[in-house]
Amino acid sequence: MKPRWLARIVIVLLAFAPALSPAAASLRAPYTAVATPAQALPGREIQVDFTDLKTDDKHPLSECRVWFGEADQDGGPVDPKAAEPCPRTGASPYSVKIKVPDSPGTKLHWQAWPSTIGLRAALDPFLESGLVDFTILQVDVSVKPRVAVPGKPLEVVFSALTAGLWISRCHVRFAEVDGDCDDVPAGKKSVEITVPENVPQGGRELLEWDLTYLFAGTSPSPDDVGSGKTGVAIGLLPPKFDVSPSTAQPGLPLVVTFRADTTGVTIHDCGITFQVDVGCSAANTAVVMIPPDTPVGSRLRIPWLLHYESKRRGETVEPVGDVLVVPVVAERVRYTVTAQPGRGRPGDEITLTIEPAVMGITVRDCLVFFPNDDGGTCQSTDERSFARTKVPQKTPPGATLLHWGVDGVDAAGAPFPGNGDLPFEVLPPKAKTSAPPKIDKTDNTDKSGKTRQSTLPPVKQPAGTTTTTAQGPPPAFIARTEPESAKPGKSVHVTVSALTPATAITGCRAAFGGARIVQCAGSGGMWTATLTVPRDADPGDLPLLWDVTSATGPGNGTIAYRVLGNTPPAAQFGVEVAPASVPPGGHVKVTPRSYYNGPAITGCDAGITPGGVLAVCTRSGQGWIADVVMPKEAPPGIATLVWQVSYGRSGSTATADGRTNVGVPVAETEDQRPWWKKVVGVIWRTGAVALLGVALFIGQSLVRRFRGRPKHTKTEEADLPDGVAVVPVLPPGPLSVAVDRPEAAPRRSIRLIVRRPPPGIHIREEPP
Repeated sequence: MKPRWLARIVIVLLAFAPALSPAAASLRAPYTAVATPAQALPGREIQVDFTDLKTDDKHPLSECRVWFGEADQDGGPVDPKAAEPCPRTGASPYSVKIKVPDSPGTKLHWQAWPSTIGLRAALDPFLESGLVDFTILQVDVSVKPRVAVPGKPLEVVFSALTAGLWISRCHVRFAEVDGDCDDVPAGKKSVEITVPENVPQGGRELLEWDLTYLFAGTSPSPDDVGSGKTGVAIGLLPPKFDVSPSTAQPGLPLVVTFRADTTGVTIHDCGITFQVDVGCSAANTAVVMIPPDTPVGSRLRIPWLLHYESKRRGETVEPVGDVLVVPVVAERVRYTVTAQPGRGRPGDEITLTIEPAVMGITVRDCLVFFPNDDGGTCQSTDERSFARTKVPQKTPPGATLLHWGVDGVDAAGAPFPGNGDLPFEVLPPKAKTSAPPKIDKTDNTDKSGKTRQSTLPPVKQPAGTTTTTAQGPPPAFIARTEPESAKPGKSVHVTVSALTPATAITGCRAAFGGARIVQCAGSGGMWTATLTVPRDADPGDLPLLWDVTSATGPGNGTIAYRVLGNTPPAAQFGVEVAPASVPPGGHVKVTPRSYYNGPAITGCDAGITPGGVLAVCTRSGQGWIADVVMPKEAPPGIATLVWQVSYGRSGSTATADGRTNVGVPVAETEDQRPWWKKVVGVIWRTGAVALLGVALFIGQSLVRRFRGRPKHTKTEEADLPDGVAVVPVLPPGPLSVAVDRPEAAPRRSIRLIVRRPPPGIHIREEPP
């Protein structure tokens, strides 16, 4: 059997011998492989088409493959996995798709062969391979700077590295910010965007880009595009710290407050150098005293240093220091501010009463706070405007400042703002004892735990209602409460009035948070709503909401109304100072007063600190009055008046203290005087010289006239004994004053115009 089968195999091989010979292979026409397009950017998918130029032979093309990379000695791929085979469709031409790699200079190879021969050795003469005519285009996309900085520009540069390549359009997207370049074809283009401020620092963000291009010698195609992505590192900005204040005053403490303004950064310790090194407290504040003789207008250079801790990834923590430049100023008193008590321990509540130092000013709102604390806002009654705040728990013993700011309005409705600082003494904290009932929280929930409302629902305007736009200042309103505090279940009157002229209120509403809304009733320009303190309200501050409508615009506000408990409230006192500013050596009339139907005052004393003399109050028909002398060495700016009152309550005597600001005007120099005062001075000096000449002439005449008459005995002028002064005494009892139409707008009633003839001096000639 075996010889017969071997014979048959030999016959088959002899039949194919002519076709397998090299001479037969040389007659074989080659295959072709063409890429479409012939050039492309990395990432684009291209198509390679194979064509068998000789289809009438017995060995047509049936298999092929392409790859980017290198070829071995037999013309095949070094890495067979990198080759893309032609699909086995059995039809010609054969096509295969392949993605362009991001490997500039890499060759595109092809290989093709027939599949009719079953023996690999017999296939070799018909296996063909070669290179596809294809160019990988090169575009470089770079980012400047390499590390993006939040809030700073970031430039993306597109550069064509292949000859004949032009970039026609480009677009970038980074951290949700888009940017585009122009449409003019060029070999190099750029797009600039601004890195968002809120981009996470210390990480990486993805930059996406795409472009369209043109290639020399080819027609434009919508498929001539490219795109890519790259990661961009986000740098860490230097941490920001706020070091304040911006001004200082002679003779007052300077509280330097440190605050970190960068998320993830906390201050570990800090300090300043002013004559000596002063470290910060736990509240990150450092306090120094400014010498009283510090010249106004000078600038203090105060070095500061801090160490901080950071949770930001990859940050190198280093000490931060700089120099705080603080101008020395002399503030003018626009508002008289009184703090009661004048000193306190951490956690103690402080009440600040604010009164305008200028006639015709109304306090609309205010804010009081200690350094690095939230503070409190204003509440107004018929007696006063005041705000409550607390000494922060971490405040160290010693001097600090109580900051305040006022939003005031004058009689014409124009703003009259004011702000300043009041020196305050912090006492050491007491030893821990049983805690008294807390009344410092804001009661925002009722007994059921339901959150009280924080705003009133919108007012439904009747159909056809219109609102006009005021030509002057925007409408300003104020809401006053009577009484200033009350127990649950008690009535509270809320009176709303307009502070701007020609503002006609058309209605108002008021309500405690979560309680029933009460409509106001108008009378004489005043609109009043009577509320009831919720019976389930806890002692503390309860939001009292109000809003108002007018023909020129609406208004609203929130009052932190004090709900009383079973413990009687602390007696409230203040002082009236007249004048609000006094030069060194001048006198200040200090009149204490009791607020909110408080107890009667039985005595008081007051004095300027530092350097002043304590003055004891005397009783008069106007009440208790102290005559306080401003020290002659008082620096210009703000002086501090400390006072104490005695009062009777429940059969015993108690005391209350406080402190009030008093202005010390700056003495004007010749250069600082306004022009009109200089003119008056020149006229006064000229007139004085003329009057002196007249006086001398008349004196000579009087001497001649009285010459020869008997001489009178010269008497010495008597001096008052030491400690005796002559003062005017006012009649006892209050002055009877009645005010008609208190709600009427101010107007000018009388206008005086003084016209004087030119001055002339006429001297009658005396006979010799």
